Amino acid sequence: MSEPAEKRESLSFFVRLYETIVLRGAIVVVLATIAVVGFFATYLKDFEFDASSEAIVLEDDPDLRYYNASREIFGSDDFVVLAVSPAEDMFSEAVLAEIEEMSAEFLAVDNVSSVTNILNVPLFHSRKGFKPNISLV
Repeated sequence: MSEPAEKRESLSFFVRLYETIVLRGAIVVVLATIAVVGFFATYLKDFEFDASSEAIVLEDDPDLRYYNASREIFGSDDFVVLAVSPAEDMFSEAVLAEIEEMSAEFLAVDNVSSVTNILNVPLFHSRKGFKPNISLV
């Protein structure tokens, strides 16, 4: 199937234009590129790039309002997530004791203000000292 004559003509026009400007006048193109880069390089000292969250997020953004509201409720957003994959049942006494021991060790580290784990996560109807006695399997 051959291309339409109109498309061939426009393509050949651009090919001829490219040959004339870029290939035959390569020195002119290189000098023009150097001149343009040099011109913009003189203003490089005045260039400022602000990538802060305040600059890239709109003030009336609903997601930002939600984030700020959740931060007020839950406090700082500096956190570390640690996943534990024990060899035995997650809710066995040994694993729960190990999680409790690890939590105490983390609390002993400087600048750690709180540790949340499956033993102390805030639940709506949890009883104080409640330890789940269920299996996820």
